[in-house]
Amino acid sequence: MVAGANVLLKGTVRGVQSNNEGNFIIQALPAGEYTVVVSSVGMKTQEMKITLAENESKRVDFKLEDFSKLLNDVEVFANRGIKRNEHLGEVEGVSIHATKKNEVIL
Repeated sequence: MVAGANVLLKGTVRGVQSNNEGNFIIQALPAGEYTVVVSSVGMKTQEMKITLAENESKRVDFKLEDFSKLLNDVEVFANRGIKRNEHLGEVEGVSIHATKKNEVIL
């Protein structure tokens, strides 16, 4: 898993963020069935159902898949009013393109 991924128990307010090594711990869960949801920017969200017995610890492993999408051209327009001794500022036709995986250049 990746560092900084969000790990949530579906239908609850319980969740954590994975550490720098991609590991996480959700402590003090009562016995029961849970759906663990893992998400991270640029990655496909994954879910896994688990069942915990009383006082049980369980290890679950996720392998997140890249979910990048290439963007079409984006146009940005900005105007501001003119005050005395100022020029009108304007930005037109900014292109966005990817140079490498998960890198967007404006």
